[in-house]
Amino acid sequence: DIIYHVAAQRDPGFAEKEMHQTVTNNIFGTSNLIEAARENDVPQVVYASTGKAMRPFTPDTYASSKKVGEGLMADFAAEGKTLCSGVRFTHVVDNSLIFDKIQQWIYTDSPIRLHGADILFYMQSARESAQLLLNSGLEAEKNTFTMHVIRDLDWPVNLLDLALFFLIVTIIYFL
Repeated sequence: DIIYHVAAQRDPGFAEKEMHQTVTNNIFGTSNLIEAARENDVPQVVYASTGKAMRPFTPDTYASSKKVGEGLMADFAAEGKTLCSGVRFTHVVDNSLIFDKIQQWIYTDSPIRLHGADILFYMQSARESAQLLLNSGLEAEKNTFTMHVIRDLDWPVNLLDLALFFLIVTIIYFL
């Protein structure tokens, strides 16, 4: 009845190193999914993108590939047979590359290496992301592709504070 398209190559750093794989996953994968939805008369598709795709012009492979995916979804929605909507995630903190890396460093008793203690970024939780996906599906309109975002992400988070939080949580709950 509905496809939630959240599959993607999601590591911006890896995207620059492995551009072919990123384009294959994020663009051709989306194109293949659209074709499968079309052939099987799937009534609704919800697409997960990134806040980085909001940049009008970006040289970043990751952001560009997700922006192309949004364009493919918009063209699919314009056909009028399938309800299509999308979401733009920001840093999903509890499903993030930095979370995984910090946990790996903790479990292997390695030093935690940060790019800079003063780095700030906005984040959302996996639960907020799931709610955004569900709400996007509820608000889909025929013949149009509407993107949904969390408008108020509160204050930006400091990378050092986040690392300390992950360290404390890991020690309390997982060790």
